[in-house]
Amino acid sequence: MPQARLTARPRALLFDLDGTLIDSAPDLAAACNEMRADRGLAALPYERLRRMVGSGARGMVGAAFDLKPGDDGYLALRDEFLDRYEARMTRETQVFADMAPVLAWLEAQALPWGIVTNKAARFAAPLVESLGLAGRAAVLVCGDTAAHAKPHPAPLLEAARRLAGESDVVIENFRAGYMAGVGLDYETLASDNQRLVYCSMTAFGETGPYKDRAGYDVMVSALGGMMGLTGMPDGPPVKTGVALLDVATGLHAATAICAALYEREKSGKGQRIELSLLGVQLATLINASSVYLVAGEVMGRQGNAHVAIVPYRAFRAADGYVVVGAANDSMFMRLCAALEAPDLAQDRRFTTNADRVAHRDELEAAIGERLATATVSEWVDSISAAGAAVAPVNTISEVFEDPQVVASGQVLPFEHTTLGEIRLVGSPIHMSRTPVSHKGAPPTLGEHTKEVLGKL
Repeated sequence: MPQARLTARPRALLFDLDGTLIDSAPDLAAACNEMRADRGLAALPYERLRRMVGSGARGMVGAAFDLKPGDDGYLALRDEFLDRYEARMTRETQVFADMAPVLAWLEAQALPWGIVTNKAARFAAPLVESLGLAGRAAVLVCGDTAAHAKPHPAPLLEAARRLAGESDVVIENFRAGYMAGVGLDYETLASDNQRLVYCSMTAFGETGPYKDRAGYDVMVSALGGMMGLTGMPDGPPVKTGVALLDVATGLHAATAICAALYEREKSGKGQRIELSLLGVQLATLINASSVYLVAGEVMGRQGNAHVAIVPYRAFRAADGYVVVGAANDSMFMRLCAALEAPDLAQDRRFTTNADRVAHRDELEAAIGERLATATVSEWVDSISAAGAAVAPVNTISEVFEDPQVVASGQVLPFEHTTLGEIRLVGSPIHMSRTPVSHKGAPPTLGEHTKEVLGKL
């Protein structure tokens, strides 16, 4: 067994179906730092580069040189990177006729091994069977799995299965097919625990042409239309300030899990729940989707405005931004009174909301002129006093200094195991008989692993 590539204890070994043994992270990192050195740039730490491996060559080049596809010089850098990487791999990769020498070496080194693949449905089952690896844990990785895949020693997989056997709910968000590849899929776990509720969340779903794609909130927001709806009409698409799609998917998951647990009280049986970021994104397009599906109209970016209500947007005041909205005619009259603008209230172009939408530009310009004459706090006080809707556009620091936020008591102190006392946002839910209990700060990685496994 050649030792050139296997002298250290690897986190993962890539073994392609053609018999090529590949641990690509060192070569990717070396190729990247060679290019940085040629350009007079400092080498990046190996661990940082290894974390970039999962983003592929394009992602590594972009992160290492602060470029993105479309930037000047990006394609040339990417091609150079791939050439250097291929040259290193050609020099150093060992090729074997079969896996036997690799498995023998792993056994001699007492390393856990097995099969994991991000295309488990297509490759893993027959490969595991042909190699006699059924039931074994995983460090060998077949197919095109990312180079940073972690080993899964058999005792940990067995512990996970035992824990699931005693649990009400299992939640996972690996790529489609991954859990089946390690023997922790719903069918396997439900055979031990028929009352189990098993919730799977993926980027694009369990079926369809994108099921094997990697995806994050921003990618699915882009593909699912949210970014196309967000931003100024004459500007580029914009992502939301925080990962709202991730949050919305979690909320849908919580609702589905509660429904499955409630149904279990009647049937005595658990079930599998499937959710995708894309499915939740479609569900949260609300009026944008219905307008298109029913009327065939494509909603464009509205900036801070509303497509069907005027006024309903942010305006610049003397010292910041303030949001005003009038969703009905009486609210508009109260807003006009607060603005001391009887001319707007009496103008027939603005009598109804339909009129105001038809004359959006003229009305918003007139309101903007008036709001620019006083400060945000002055307008918030006067418009609120008139019974109209208004709010300041706060920074995060201003949010937590706002008297209503302070009065809510939602910011709570917690004792953290490494940081000491910290403040965090608590649950927004208030229940009359069974109030929410905040038991402690979020745990550090693995903080309770020994405690939980010790109870099995």
